[in-house]
Amino acid sequence: MIYNGAFFCDLDGTLAKNNGSISPKDKAALENLKDNNVLRVIVTGRSPYSADKVIDASFPIDYLVCSTGCAVFKWSPQNLVEKHGLTEDQANMAAEVFRKRKIDFMVLDEVPQNHKFSVHIFDEVHPDVKRRIDLYEGYVKKVDYDSPVKGSACQLIGVVSEENDLINEIASELKDLKVLRATSPLDGKSVWIEVYPKHVSKGIVAKNICDSLGISYDKTAGIGNDYNDIDLLEFVRNPYVVSNAPESMKLQYVTVSKCGEQGVKEAAEDFLNKL
Repeated sequence: MIYNGAFFCDLDGTLAKNNGSISPKDKAALENLKDNNVLRVIVTGRSPYSADKVIDASFPIDYLVCSTGCAVFKWSPQNLVEKHGLTEDQANMAAEVFRKRKIDFMVLDEVPQNHKFSVHIFDEVHPDVKRRIDLYEGYVKKVDYDSPVKGSACQLIGVVSEENDLINEIASELKDLKVLRATSPLDGKSVWIEVYPKHVSKGIVAKNICDSLGISYDKTAGIGNDYNDIDLLEFVRNPYVVSNAPESMKLQYVTVSKCGEQGVKEAAEDFLNKL
């Protein structure tokens, strides 16, 4: 199929509210994109297990990208067409960088089982890590802080209360890996320092999808709400953010209504007009 363009959409805080609900008008806008022969891709940091709680098999998309690019599903039927992860050595390298700074961190299992994870707590558990442990009860393995990572992993997540240039500091030590900042979807304020393989990010997976389907970069749009969406917004030619995004992002990109108030619909319609 030859597509007229591609529309990439973040999930939490952009398309889906905290309770997982999605505006019927935003959903209808995705259906309208199909009528205009535009590829529809949801790009989320959620694991496949977690995304399934919000996106069912009938949802109007063509691809679902989970774990910031570690898993790519062609939709309806749901086929895993691409997966990525960290080697054991890479995971241990990242773990050591977190330990050096006494940061609580989690090591997520390989895709598609990356809702399961081991947790490494330095002293008193960070409140946001505790929230995630409670949320994934039954899927969490508690290990000693200094325990080595055994086997490959999807990613590592370190949790801190303030960023304080830690992202740049850690990224400089892990030059062969991808280090991204995300705002916790659990408390909306804690900082998640996420470590992935070097070739994994929302922007990279968007580029790869366009390349595989022959879609011109000039006919792309993306919408997000947080720092981990920035490289996607830098890749697409028509970037949008919802108005609940950080102020620094709203100054840089076209701003539409906030999550749950038809922001995705506004972006999709504006993009179709430009096409």
